[in-house]
Order: sequence, then C-alpha cells, then structure tokens
Amino acid sequence: MLAPCLINSKERRRGQRIPSSVLLFVVSLDPDLAFCERCQTVEVNHHGCSFKAPQPFKHGTRLRLGILHTGQVTTARVVYAFPLEPAGRAVKSWIVGLELDKPGHVCWGVPSLPQS
Repeated sequence: MLAPCLINSKERRRGQRIPSSVLLFVVSLDPDLAFCERCQTVEVNHHGCSFKAPQPFKHGTRLRLGILHTGQVTTARVVYAFPLEPAGRAVKSWIVGLELDKPGHVCWGVPSLPQS
C-alpha cells in the first residue's frame, strides 16, 4: 500500500473551498497504477477539489476526472492524501486533494463559487 502524501509549504490551498458532493469518474493516467472508479467530491474550488477514494495516491499522480452531471473531462494532479479512519485501524477510505491542470475550467455545479 502507498504511504499518504502530506501537504508541504508550497502546496497550500488556493482559494476558498466549498463543501459539495459531485460524482466523478476518476481514472489514473499513471501506467503503473490501475485505478478507474466512481468517486465523490467533498469540497471544490476553481483550482481543484478533494474527493473520497478507496486508496491513497502518491504526490504528483496524474488523474483524469469525468464530471458526471456535466459530461466535462479534465486532468489534475494529487497534492495530498489523508486517511479518513483514526490511526491504528485498517484504512478503507482516503481524502485525496487535487490541483486542476487548468484552473477555472470545470463547472462543479456550485452556483456561487468564489473566484479567488
């Protein structure tokens, strides 16, 4: 299993995140990582999102996201992965943070998403 990646000082959050549950189809673009699943966002903004996943991803892993309600497809890279369960338990869910390759080009379906 992969070790979780943590946020370093250069990977700080950009812009306000809005809690939002958006269905995604997530596919790994890394040929060494087979991942292709439906997932759900936890928070979104113009620069990226966080989503629930059944496994962690290494920092920098490139993913393709299909936003199911709009049909949009975009790409992003992993900036962090944190386990959802407390330490000492078998981890079955992770929160994965992504930075979009093209910020602002995704319609998350949130009517009042702040620009900054």
